[in-house]
Amino acid sequence: MKSYSVSVSPEYGWLMYHGGEPMFDLMLDVLRAQVPGPAELTVVPRDIDAPGGIGRHLNLLTLPPDQYRAALGVLAEQAVPAARAALYGGGLSTAYEKSGGSGDGRVRALGDMKTVALIARNVLARSG
Repeated sequence: MKSYSVSVSPEYGWLMYHGGEPMFDLMLDVLRAQVPGPAELTVVPRDIDAPGGIGRHLNLLTLPPDQYRAALGVLAEQAVPAARAALYGGGLSTAYEKSGGSGDGRVRALGDMKTVALIARNVLARSG
């Protein structure tokens, strides 16, 4: 199974349990569109994945300090609204509609983005 994850701080990160590749790609698109600066986002293959493919990992810690804080701000404030818009009526609306029977997979996929946003908010609050 492919897995997608993000390192938000030296202590905190998140494995996107339900969001998978579409939500991970949306997060990258939002960050690339909103975080100014010369450094690129560092996305590396996840080599600990089970058979079936290699996922990807985003490491925000490789960004210069100003871009890192900007990325945290984008994740904290803009990622969830972008994900909600994409999931409910946007380009990702059909990717998660039904997952595992009668459940709406969009709720769980949005939960992954909300968790990343909450971690980013907490890291920003701690760093002052």
